[in-house]
Amino acid sequence: MLKRDFFILLLTASTGIFAQSSNAFTVSLGTVNGKAGEYVYVPETGEKVSYLDWKIKNVPVFILGYTHTLNNIEFQMGLKKNFNSTSSGSMKDYDWYSSDDAEDGATPKDYGKLSNFSDNKNYIDDLLMFDTNIKYWFYHTDNLKSGPILGFKYDYFKFYAKGGNQYNYELDGTTTVDKGDYSKKGIEYSQKFFTPYLGYGASYNFEKLILDLEVKGSLYGKAKANDKHLERGPMESKEKYKDVKNLGIKLMATYPITPSIDINGTLEYSKYFHKKKSSTDFISEEGQKTNGIKNLSGLKNTSYALSIGATYKF
Repeated sequence: MLKRDFFILLLTASTGIFAQSSNAFTVSLGTVNGKAGEYVYVPETGEKVSYLDWKIKNVPVFILGYTHTLNNIEFQMGLKKNFNSTSSGSMKDYDWYSSDDAEDGATPKDYGKLSNFSDNKNYIDDLLMFDTNIKYWFYHTDNLKSGPILGFKYDYFKFYAKGGNQYNYELDGTTTVDKGDYSKKGIEYSQKFFTPYLGYGASYNFEKLILDLEVKGSLYGKAKANDKHLERGPMESKEKYKDVKNLGIKLMATYPITPSIDINGTLEYSKYFHKKKSSTDFISEEGQKTNGIKNLSGLKNTSYALSIGATYKF
């Protein structure tokens, strides 16, 4: 008798749990915009000697998402991927005089002055953004719920530039120009970010319209970057970063058109703050390798994605 009662209780509880379980698949199309920054410093003094401003401009992406909800717990995964290599505005490359140029006649009053500038054709070769998280919802009213978020995201951006004219600002005040070749790749550069994060989300139902907001951040991300100057032989730098700060905001509006199909629009913002402390493995033009150079490189990245899509619920 006791076993039968326990079985009935377990069956009833299980039925109740699964009755509150749901799944959803989302397919969207969108664009990603933003920019990535690449820095070079004099390790001993911290002087900034180079900055490359890479653009992320109107890059088309397809987006896949999956959501599983069980009672108050919600699990999500999302993936953004570009379709192919895309022209993406211009990459501006700046160099400044520093103490490293003392042997060439630069004096302290010249340090920080612009020495070179080029405006290059910028391309996004590859873009991939993956995000997964778990939420726990607290139901405040029939229309409002909110809760903490624990998640992880991986972002990858790969660029290349085709060389524009380089303007050289000499110490004697004259300017010379090196003609660029727009038909050849001059530089390849990539950034990878690995970010565990915490956040908080809220969801509000306004009649049929559902508005969702997520704010998330991290102090403990990691990053890698790679730079290849293709016209300088084997020259390459491989960079590693720790404790990269990140802020993310996501706003989504959802409207049901049938009991199982929704349409939605989403705006997402992500900022990886400027990080200067690094460890770099460097190969010179002559092929000489130097590993573990501290604070030679720096990076940053800001992006936002705008998309519209449809969700199937079951």
